[in-house]
Amino acid sequence: MTQLASVLVSASAAQTTAPPSKAELAEITRRGRLLAEYDVAAWHATDAVKALKPVDGIVTHYIARKTDTGRVVVFGRLANDDQSFLAAFEAVQTSTPTNFSVKVNEPPTSLTGYFLNAAYAIDLARRNFTEFSRPYNVAVIPTGTGDWWVYLVPAPTLPGVWSHGADIRFRVAADGKTLLETRRLHKGLIEYTTARSDEELKYHFHTHMLDDGPVDTDVFIVLVRKPAVSEFIVSEKFVFVVEVDGTIAYLGTSKDILKR
Repeated sequence: MTQLASVLVSASAAQTTAPPSKAELAEITRRGRLLAEYDVAAWHATDAVKALKPVDGIVTHYIARKTDTGRVVVFGRLANDDQSFLAAFEAVQTSTPTNFSVKVNEPPTSLTGYFLNAAYAIDLARRNFTEFSRPYNVAVIPTGTGDWWVYLVPAPTLPGVWSHGADIRFRVAADGKTLLETRRLHKGLIEYTTARSDEELKYHFHTHMLDDGPVDTDVFIVLVRKPAVSEFIVSEKFVFVVEVDGTIAYLGTSKDILKR
C-alpha cells in the first residue's frame, strides 16, 4: 500500500480545545464542494473559450455562476468607467459538468448586478493578496447570506502534479467593495504527484501545525485530485479524514490515534 505524507502550516485565529462539531464539519464540506464545482466549471469553460482564440485584453476576469440548470461562466472585463462588466463570452454548461457551449458577444454585453459585484470582489481580493510569484486560480462564491467568499488557490503548473496550500479566503461585502474578513487557509505549499508505477495509491495525509481542524481547500483538493483518495489530517490535538466525496469525519485525538 502506498501513501503520501506532507506537512502544511494552516493558519487560524486561535487554537481550539474541542474538535469542530458535525455541523461545522458539514459546512466546511459544503464550501469545499462549491469550490471544487467552481474550479471544474472554470477549467472546462476556459478551454472552450481559448479554442476561439480571444483577442488579447478582452478577458481579464472569469466568473462562474451556479444556476438551476448548471454553471454559466462569463469571460470579460470591467468597463473603462468601472460601472459595468463587459461579457465577451458566455459559456453554458450542457450535458455534463465538463461540457460547455460558448456564446460570443459582439460587442460585449454590459452586465451589472451579480457579475459586476463579483468582479469588484475579485479585484479587491487580488489587491489584498500580493503573493503572485506563481499562477493562482480565483473563485468568487456567494456565502448564502448576501456576501461573497473569494478564494485564491495555487494553479497546477505541471500535468499530474497537485498543488496544496499557500491559499487564502476573503469574505467581501455584497457590493464587492468592502473587505470583511481575511483568512489564510494554509501558509505552506506542497506539490506532489499521485502517479505510481509500482503500486496503487491508497491515501494521502498531511499535518496541520497551526490549525486544529480541516479547511475548505482540504475538501477541494480531495474532490479534484486524481486518482481519488482520502486525505487524513493530523493537527496538534485532533485527527480527521476527508473522504473522496468530501465528507469529513473526526477520528479522535492525535494523542490517542498516533499511539496506536
